[in-house]
Amino acid sequence: MNRPHSEDKIFNISDQTDIRIAANQIKSLYVLRNALDVDISILVTIVTELGSNIVKYAEKGFIRLSFIGEEQNDTVIVDVWAEDGGPGISNINMAMQDNYSTGSTLGLGLPGVKRMADFFWIGSGKGKGTVVHVRKIIKRVISHRSSQREIQYLPPDRDSAFDLGTCIRPIEGSVVSGDGAFAVTLDKGLILAIVDVTGHGGAAHELVRKIANVIQTYANEDLIYLLNKIHESLLGTLGAAIGLIYVNTDKHNFSYVGIGNTSASRCVGNPWRGVSRDGICGHRMPSLYVLKEDLHDGDILFMFTDGVSHSDSQKYIKLNSRLPAEVLARDVISLSGKSHDDSGCIVFRYKG
Repeated sequence: MNRPHSEDKIFNISDQTDIRIAANQIKSLYVLRNALDVDISILVTIVTELGSNIVKYAEKGFIRLSFIGEEQNDTVIVDVWAEDGGPGISNINMAMQDNYSTGSTLGLGLPGVKRMADFFWIGSGKGKGTVVHVRKIIKRVISHRSSQREIQYLPPDRDSAFDLGTCIRPIEGSVVSGDGAFAVTLDKGLILAIVDVTGHGGAAHELVRKIANVIQTYANEDLIYLLNKIHESLLGTLGAAIGLIYVNTDKHNFSYVGIGNTSASRCVGNPWRGVSRDGICGHRMPSLYVLKEDLHDGDILFMFTDGVSHSDSQKYIKLNSRLPAEVLARDVISLSGKSHDDSGCIVFRYKG
C-alpha cells in the first residue's frame, strides 16, 4: 500500500533565484534516486514554469512537493502544489490556451504544464490568488531486465552483454535540454538514440519527449522505418537531428543511420565513424542508408550531439576505457560539453 513519503519539500518563491534553487534541489532529492532523467527533467520543467508564473503574476508564493511511494516500488507519485495570493486569473479558460503567456517563462505556459502532467487542476478567481495542483508519476530504474519495452538509462550489470552510460546537460542558464539520449531494449538487442532538437529550452525539450514516445512506440531493428516515423511525427515542428544504432547481441553486430548534426564513432576497437546525412527530421528528409559493422568484446561506441567536442571526448574515452560507461559519459559532458549549447552523449561498451 502506498504511503506519503516524509521528505516533502516547500519552496518559497519570490524571484528567479528561488526557482533555480528549487530546480537544483529537486534533482538531488533522495526519494527520486534512480529516477529516469527524462522524468526528472519534466518535473523540473513543471516546477520552473509554475514558479515563473508566481513571480510574473503574483510576485511571491510557494511550491510544495509531496511524495507517495514505497521504497521497493519502481514508481513514485509527486504532487506539486503552487499557491500564491496574487490578483488571480479572471478567465481560466483563456489562460489554458496555448500561447496565452507572453512573459519570460519557458514558453510552455499552463497548457504545457498540463500536457506534461498525469493530473492537472487549477483554482483561481479575480483577487483570490491561484492554486495549481499537478501530479506526475516518476519512473525509477530498479533493473533493466523488463518484459516491457522502456526508454531508460540502463545501469551497468555484470551479467549484461553491455555497459551503457548517458548524460545530458542543458545550455547554460536553462534547466531543461533540447538534447536527448535514450535506450530501448528489444528481444535480440537494443536501440540507442541520440537527439538534438533545433533550439533550446522548454519548447525544444517538449519535442525531445515527443521523439522519446515515438521511439518507444515504433522501436525495431529497421532503423530507416523508425527514422521515417520520427520524421512524420515532427512535421510542422522545429525539427531535430537524430542518430540511431541498433545493437544485435545475437549476431554481434550493429547498424547505424543518422540525419543532421549528431555523430557516432567507435572509440575502442576497429576505427569507425558513422556518417549522418544532411537534413533535419521534420523538415528535409534525404535518402537514407544503413551502415553495418561487427562488434567485438570490449568495443566502445560513442554517440553525441554537436554540443560535445568530438576529438577531446574520443581521446578521453580511449585513455580511460576501463571506467564504467556511466562515468565516462558524465566525464565527457563535464570536460567537453559546450556551455553555449545543449550537450548530450551515449557511451556503449559491448561485452559479447
